[in-house]
Amino acid sequence: MESSDLALVLGILLSLTDSSKAVPRKIIIHWLNLLPQRESFMILAGSGIGMKREGFDGDIRLTLPLREPRFLRPGGRRWSSSTILLFVSLLENVTFINFGAPIGNKYYKEFVIYDFQCVKDLIYIYRSFVPFLHVWTGGDENAIIPFWAHFAMFSRYPLTVDDYKVTYPVQFEASKDFNLCFNHPFFQRWRSKLNENLLPRLCMFQHIRSLEISMTVDQYTNYMSHMQDSFSNYYARPVNLCVRLSFDANDTESPPNFPIRWITDTFITTEVESFALHYFAPNTQFSQLFSLLSKMPHLHKLILSFGYLEISEIVQWAPKTKKCLEQIQLKIARNCFKLLPVQEVREQWSTFFLDEYVLLNYIKKKSRWHKSLFKK
Repeated sequence: MESSDLALVLGILLSLTDSSKAVPRKIIIHWLNLLPQRESFMILAGSGIGMKREGFDGDIRLTLPLREPRFLRPGGRRWSSSTILLFVSLLENVTFINFGAPIGNKYYKEFVIYDFQCVKDLIYIYRSFVPFLHVWTGGDENAIIPFWAHFAMFSRYPLTVDDYKVTYPVQFEASKDFNLCFNHPFFQRWRSKLNENLLPRLCMFQHIRSLEISMTVDQYTNYMSHMQDSFSNYYARPVNLCVRLSFDANDTESPPNFPIRWITDTFITTEVESFALHYFAPNTQFSQLFSLLSKMPHLHKLILSFGYLEISEIVQWAPKTKKCLEQIQLKIARNCFKLLPVQEVREQWSTFFLDEYVLLNYIKKKSRWHKSLFKK
C-alpha cells in the first residue's frame, strides 16, 4: 500500500466512526509507524483526539479515537473513575516523544514513537493532543513521564491510581532537546485556565491519596515550583505523605532549617494521617515542626529524620496529643542525642544506636516500629 493510500485509510479509521471499532489498536499503531513521522503525527493529532476547554469557564471537551466526544466539568470536585478510564483507555502509554534514546525495533509494534526533532513544531500546533503524549524512557513500564507532568517520573500511570511514587526525571536534566521542548512558552503558562495540560494535572491532584517523593533538594524545589504553579495547594489532599530528600554536592538550595512552606504551599495537609519527612544531615533542623503538626489534626503516624530536633519538646508533646496519634519515629544525629535528658527519653521511648545517628520510637498502644523504616 502506498503511503498516501495508507494515510487516507488511517484518516478514516480515526474519524470516530463505528466502522473503525473493528480494527485492532495494534494494527493502527503499526500503520502509524509505517508512515513518515510528520505525516503520522498530523494524522493522529489532527483526527479530533484531544482535550480542550470550551470557553474560559466552560466544560472540557474530551475526544478519544473510536469514541464519541465527552464533555466534563472538573470544577472543584473529583472526576469520576469512568472519566479517568475514558481518558487513558486507548492512549495510555502508547504515544511517545523520543529525545534521543536508542529504540529497539520491537517497541514499534506496541507504541507510536516520534522523534522530537521531526515533530517539535507540531507539538505546539496540535495543543489539545499534548495531554496524550509521553516522554520515551526506553520502554520501562515503571518510569512514566507524561508530557503534562514532565517534571516528575511516576512508577505507574498517574491517572489510574491514587498511590503515587514520584522521582525526578534525572536522565533528562542534561538533554538539550528535553529542555528546549519544555522551556517553550506553551509549557510555561500553567496558571492559564485555558491550558490543556493543566486539566490532567488537576485531575491527578484530586485523586492523590498516598504520595511518596524521593528527590534531591534542588530537584524537589523544581518539583514544588511546578506543583504550586498548577494550584496543587488547592487540590492535592494526600492522606499518606512521605517526602524523602537527599543532598547533592551541586545543590544550590539546601537551607539547614527546613522551610515549612515546602509542605504547606504545595499540599493541603488537613487530611494527612501518615507523614514522613526525611531531611537528614548533621546540621539540619525543623524549627517550625509544631506549626506544621497543628495543621494535621488527623495524624496517626509521624516519621522525622533530621540532624537536630527539639527532642525534649517532642517527648513532652507526644503524650498530650490526641488519641489518633499512635506512632512516632525520629532519626537524629548522635551528637544531638547526647544533649538530651536520657532518663526522660528512656521511660517513654525505645532507642536504637547506629553508626552516626540514633532512632527513637514512641510506643503507644503497644505498637512498635522497626528500625528498617529508615534507609541508610
